[in-house]
This record gives sequence, C-alpha cells and structure tokens, in this order.
Amino acid sequence: MPYRFHPPVTDQYYHVYNRGLDGKIIYDCSQDYARFLDLLNYYSYVNPPFRFSRYQALTTKNREKYLLDLKKNGVKLVELYCFCLMNNHFHLLLKQLIDNGLMNFMRIVQNAYAKYYNTKNKRKGRLIQSEYQYKLMKSDEQFDNTSRYIHLNPVKSNIITLDKLESYSYSSYPDYVGKIKRHDFIDISFIKDRFASTTAYAKFIAE
Repeated sequence: MPYRFHPPVTDQYYHVYNRGLDGKIIYDCSQDYARFLDLLNYYSYVNPPFRFSRYQALTTKNREKYLLDLKKNGVKLVELYCFCLMNNHFHLLLKQLIDNGLMNFMRIVQNAYAKYYNTKNKRKGRLIQSEYQYKLMKSDEQFDNTSRYIHLNPVKSNIITLDKLESYSYSSYPDYVGKIKRHDFIDISFIKDRFASTTAYAKFIAE
C-alpha cells in the first residue's frame, strides 16, 4: 500500500523507493548504475548552472572542481544518507531540505535517467514507475532500521552473501564499514554518530 498520505515536509526524513515499470530491469550494466549515482549527486542541488550533458563533457579534473564549487556554494534539495540500487529498483534514505525538494529531486533524477537509458538502448516510453513511494521516518530507531533494510537488500535478494556485502558497489554500505569512502555525496555521520564504532554498525546490520 502506498504511504503517500501527506506531502513531504521540509527537515523531515524519508525512505524513498521506486522500481522499473512492471518490475522490469532498469540497470543493465555497471555504466547504468554509475550514471544513476552521478545523477543523484548532481541533481541534489537546486538548479545546477550546467546541464548534466555539459558537465559530463568536462575533463575529470574540471568535473571534480565543479562539484567542489557546487558543494561549497550550492543550495541542496535533499541530503542523502543511504542508498541501494538493485537491478530493477532502488532505495534512498534522505532528508528534504527545502519545500518541494524531494519531489523536484526525484522528478529530475528519474526523467534524466530514463532519457539516458532510452537513448542508449534505442527504446521509447516510460522506464520507471512514475509514482515513487516515500515513507516518513518517525524516530531514530525507525531511521536506523530502515538503513539496515536498505543495506541488506542485496543479501535478501540472494545477489550476495552477508560476508561479501561490503564489496557491493551499488550501495552506501561500503561507505559505512569500509576503509575508504566511495561516495562523497552521502552523509554517513548522521548514522555513524549513534554507533560506538564501524564494527558496531556492521553488527547492527548483521543482526
């Protein structure tokens, strides 16, 4: 049942999720996963001065500089804490930072990714279900448990075993328990500050 009883409220936390139309696969290869993650990063800001295609055409060095400037001076629609991409759906845990931020963020990301995927695969029509779902997080406990649910998705879907979860590249879990932060666009401190250590969070996930 959809959880859309109330519009998202600024400064509140939400579990956001959606899937391919009729459950179809939306990520065919590593390039597709990487593109979606880049879009999450880029369009979490209000009105980036470049179109994404122009940003993609920059050199790696200039893209890094541009993102640093955007991070320093830009206004964000949402703050991302957790994510997991599966082959036919995705989960996000985020905070809405400005009014209509979640709606605008999801609209732009989904449309931009569908356009990329359709162009690459020479197809037409909808790719992702238009009505993404979101659920309000009403407590820290619910927030933490939702982060566990999101991070365990590859295990529960039998894509990977629990002992290999740290190596699943299309999830924020490696950022929380690994030695290197892979995704600069997520805030891991909000959750990690409530756990005594990285090991404690990993144990919480495993439970």
